[in-house]
Amino acid sequence: QKIHKQKRLSHDEYLSTKCDESLCQIFKMIIKILLVFGPADSSWLWERAPPFSRFSSLILRGGRIWKSPSDRGGRCELLLWFWLPGRVVNVSSFVSCRTLNQCSPELQQRFRSEDISEEELAGLMQRFVDKAKAGQHKQDGWPEMAYGVSKTGLTVLSMILARRLSKERPNDGILLNACCPGWVRTDMAGPNAPKSPEEGAVTPVYLALLPPGATEPHGKFVSEKEVQPW
Repeated sequence: QKIHKQKRLSHDEYLSTKCDESLCQIFKMIIKILLVFGPADSSWLWERAPPFSRFSSLILRGGRIWKSPSDRGGRCELLLWFWLPGRVVNVSSFVSCRTLNQCSPELQQRFRSEDISEEELAGLMQRFVDKAKAGQHKQDGWPEMAYGVSKTGLTVLSMILARRLSKERPNDGILLNACCPGWVRTDMAGPNAPKSPEEGAVTPVYLALLPPGATEPHGKFVSEKEVQPW
C-alpha cells in the first residue's frame, strides 16, 4: 500500500502508513515526521530503519511492541528513538481504566505500582493468557475482557517507559503518554459511535504536538486532552 500524506503544518509532515517498502524512502528525509502505526508496523520499522533515523513524534495505534520476552528490550527501545524533544503517544482506551477497576485488589496494586517493571508486566500479561486458556482467570482475579486487559497492559507499559525516560534521559525533553481517542466510528467500533475519526484524533495529536519545553503530561493516561486518574 502507498503512503498517504494527511496534511502539512509548518515544517512537519503528518503521515499515515501501512507496512510498505516505500516507507524506507522516508528515512532519507531530514524532516520531522509523525508516524501512525498499525498493529504490525513497530517490528517492521525496527528491522528496517537505518541508525540515523529520528522522529519528532510517534503515535502507536493498537500494536504490540514485542512478540516474546526474548525480543522485548529491542522493541521497547524503538520508543526511545527520537530527535529532541520527542513525543510518544500510545493509543489505549478508557476500557483500560474500567478493566483495572474490575481486577482483584492484588492485581490493581501491581498495575498501579511505581516500581512495576517491564518484565513483571509481561509476566502478568502472560499469566492472564495462561489462566484464560485454563478457564481460571476469574478465580485468579481477572475480568472477562481480554481486550481490556491488553489495553491495561499498554497503559501501564507507557507509564513504565515514561519513568525510565525520566530516569535515564532527564534532559532530553521526551514526553510519553497513553491516551483514549474516545468511541470512534471505525470498522471495529461500528457506525453508531459518537465520534468521527477526525474527532478521535484530537487527543492523540494534541499529545504528539506538545510544544518544546513542555514537561507535562508525561507518563499519564489522557482522555479529552485531560489527565485521567489511574
